Amino acid sequence: MALLSALTFACHEKSESKKTEKPEEEILALSPASTSVDDLLSIFDRVNGHNETLEERPTSVSPMNFLTSLHPKLASLAGKETSIGQYAFIPLKKIPDELRDYLLSSTKEDSQHTGYALLMRSTWVELFKLQDDGFQIGILNTKPTGRISGIYSHQRKQVGLDVLAPEGTLVHEKRHADQYAAIESVRTGKIEGLNSECYAYLSSMFAEVDANNVELATWLHTMDRVDFEQDWYTDRERALNEEEPVFYHFAQGFEVTLSYPVKKAVLVRYNPHCPTEVQEFAAKIEERMEMARKPRNLGIVASNLSWNRQDTLRGWKSYFKFCSIDAKALSEATTDKNCAGDKERTLWLLGEAKKSAEIFNTRLAVEVESRPKALSEIYQSAPFFQEFCKEMPGFKFYATCPAN
Repeated sequence: MALLSALTFACHEKSESKKTEKPEEEILALSPASTSVDDLLSIFDRVNGHNETLEERPTSVSPMNFLTSLHPKLASLAGKETSIGQYAFIPLKKIPDELRDYLLSSTKEDSQHTGYALLMRSTWVELFKLQDDGFQIGILNTKPTGRISGIYSHQRKQVGLDVLAPEGTLVHEKRHADQYAAIESVRTGKIEGLNSECYAYLSSMFAEVDANNVELATWLHTMDRVDFEQDWYTDRERALNEEEPVFYHFAQGFEVTLSYPVKKAVLVRYNPHCPTEVQEFAAKIEERMEMARKPRNLGIVASNLSWNRQDTLRGWKSYFKFCSIDAKALSEATTDKNCAGDKERTLWLLGEAKKSAEIFNTRLAVEVESRPKALSEIYQSAPFFQEFCKEMPGFKFYATCPAN
């Protein structure tokens, strides 16, 4: 992936060199490589997230190709790839005002959910603010062995987003900045009675639980994009010619959003270096965070939505091979009666799929409201309460901590 990105950038530089005689403002006015945000949506949605740990991504969503697609000038602002921990990070130089205006005019407003952070106007507004505040922003070049949507480095003042990061990723990463800002004046980096390993795992657990809670609200109505196209059963030719597959990468990734803080709690619960009372406390957090992932709850509903969409389309494709729109047989292999039954059954499945989308929003709204209240009750009885108030990122946002 890194080599491919480098080659793509080199090709872009060669292409730009032929246009050096053009004034800067004309370069800024160029169309984004004939790739609109709507075109990018179609590309993004066809990346299968379930294969993410097994294979490299398509070159169409590599960092440099993506930046070029948004605007050729944006790719030219990409710096040399570096690392944040184990993750490859491509920094962006200061983005000029003209290019900022272009990006804000070409990306989607909040009411037009895409599911992807870097296709949303609000994401770029916040990235520009971060850059103006001295943060280094950039694109992550993640690998199959270590996919991650976003990353925040407090010490290095760096924020990175994956090309396919869900909409709420930057909200999540910025929350980490708020967490550390709230305790940095009193934090010592240690708690008497906890060794350094237990302290580190606890810190990660509290940070991710809080950031996940804040991110969760950004998913409301995002799944509405997983459409079931009524035209499939009013336009036979369209249904037969509809391109497959469409996976809705962001929808597949929702399960990861739910599972990440659970895994952080598990690391504390079963850590032999943590005192028993801390392990038992982490078990309560794990149990509450796990509620959204249980069968027939949010994680399952979200995962099923993308598969329901594919099954619905396949149902119409199969139907229209042998039947007309008005349920008349087009082949000796079936009858009008069979066509009528098949159409009724397929319409029923379509209705069930749409219900799943409605259920998702309803259950998510309940989770968004109820989870912080439940965690506040759990946190209030935490061991090392006073110390957690000062040392643990995000803890004081839920617990009633004494004034510093």
